[in-house]
Amino acid sequence: MAASAPTQSPANRLSHNQRKRWPQSANARHHAHRRSANQSAPPGAITPRRPTRSPAAPAPGLPPPNAPSPYCFLDLPMLPETTPPPRPRLLLPDQDATERLGAVLARHSRPGDVFALWGDLGAGKSTLARAFVRALTGPDEDVPSPTYTLVQTYEPHDPERALIWHFDFYRLEDPDEAPALDIDDAFSLGVSLLEWPGQLGPHLPSRRLDIVLDLSPDGADNPGLRTATLEPHGASWASRLPVLLTAFEDT
Repeated sequence: MAASAPTQSPANRLSHNQRKRWPQSANARHHAHRRSANQSAPPGAITPRRPTRSPAAPAPGLPPPNAPSPYCFLDLPMLPETTPPPRPRLLLPDQDATERLGAVLARHSRPGDVFALWGDLGAGKSTLARAFVRALTGPDEDVPSPTYTLVQTYEPHDPERALIWHFDFYRLEDPDEAPALDIDDAFSLGVSLLEWPGQLGPHLPSRRLDIVLDLSPDGADNPGLRTATLEPHGASWASRLPVLLTAFEDT
């Protein structure tokens, strides 16, 4: 019995021209391309390598690959340094200049202002405070130092002005005793003069104007020679300071 012919697949039964048009697989096309490239290249030529595919671009809003972490503090930009407020230093050649400074501060005071007077014994704190009070009450106002009473109040001649509170905390033994002197009302509603403000400890208000009085080293021949350094604490005082300096220069 004769052997039967092998069964042909549909592709084997195609004609020669039809097989030429039969689609090749991607793998077959790839090898055919490499053979044709190698055959057409001259002897000794270097066959160019297939270019590598560039990595896909990162999605919008995401850092590129291998970028430094934005959460590492070493990669963060340096913050600009804050400029400290100016600390002008005034030369007070005599007692009259100290009194003029006190009067200028008084005339530009507002309700809620706190003036902290710093300095050693004899630096001129009481002289400045006395001139401050008299500028708003009158030149004949008796202004004793409240060393033993710790606080003294004064009514200005102008009823529109706030009550003046003159404190002397030299004998304050415990800062927690200060609230009993009504400092909350004084600091919020009145105009306050503080001698020896360091005795207040945590009760010293953060918004204030420091007046640091120092005996000048050149004042041996002139006991009234002093310097006053003004240190604003708070944005309000920093903006008002140029006005105070101009007013003092004009006196």
